[in-house]
Amino acid sequence: MDIQQILSEEKPNQQEIMKISAERLQAVLPQGLNAAETEDYVIKACEHYRKFQRRREQKR
Repeated sequence: MDIQQILSEEKPNQQEIMKISAERLQAVLPQGLNAAETEDYVIKACEHYRKFQRRREQKR
């Protein structure tokens, strides 16, 4: 194996990270949230939206 092949292998401990611009988030989130609170808020909002979509699909 050469170095390039080793470096390009996907490592089991690597996780994909999603980034969202702070400007976009600040436009839709309450002010004064720290990073942990922001993450929790976004996750809860996504969970709520998923439930909303499921209920909407069940009504069809």
